[in-house]
Amino acid sequence: MAESFAFEIAGKVLDKLGSAAYERISLAWGVREEFEKLKLTLAAIRAVVLDAEQQQARNHELTHWLQKFKDACYEMEDLIDEFEIQALRRQVLQRGSIGRKVRHFFSGSNPLACRFRMGYKIKKANEMLNEIAANKAKFHLSQKHETNVIHRERET
Repeated sequence: MAESFAFEIAGKVLDKLGSAAYERISLAWGVREEFEKLKLTLAAIRAVVLDAEQQQARNHELTHWLQKFKDACYEMEDLIDEFEIQALRRQVLQRGSIGRKVRHFFSGSNPLACRFRMGYKIKKANEMLNEIAANKAKFHLSQKHETNVIHRERET
C-alpha cells in the first residue's frame, strides 16, 4: 500500500472530480472546462506514478517530483472541498431572507468575489499540474495499471 500512495491519492481526487456532485458544482460556477483540464492532466500523470514509485529509490530527483505531485493532489483535494463548501453555502443562502442575502453579498464571501477567487485557484492548480506533467517526460516513465499493484500485493 505504501508503494502506491501517490497513485491512491490521485485516484481519490479523480473520483471526486468525476462525481455527479462536482459536475453540478462546476456547471454552477462556470468552471467545467477548467475541471476537465485538471482531470485530464491528473489522469496522465497518474498513469506513470506507479513506475515512478518503483524507480524513486534510484533517483532522488524522481522522489522530489513524486512529492510535488502528492502536494499538488492534496491542494487539489482542498480546492475541491472548498468548492463543495461554497456550493453548500449557496444553497443555505437561497433559503434565507432578503436581509441575509444582502449581508452575504457585502460580506467577505461575496459570490462574485468568491467566483473570481475560486477561478484563480483552479488556474493555479492547472498550472502546477501542467508543470509536473512537463517534468515527467525527463524521467522516461512507462504506464502501469492498478491491476499490477493488486497482483504484486497478492504475491507478497
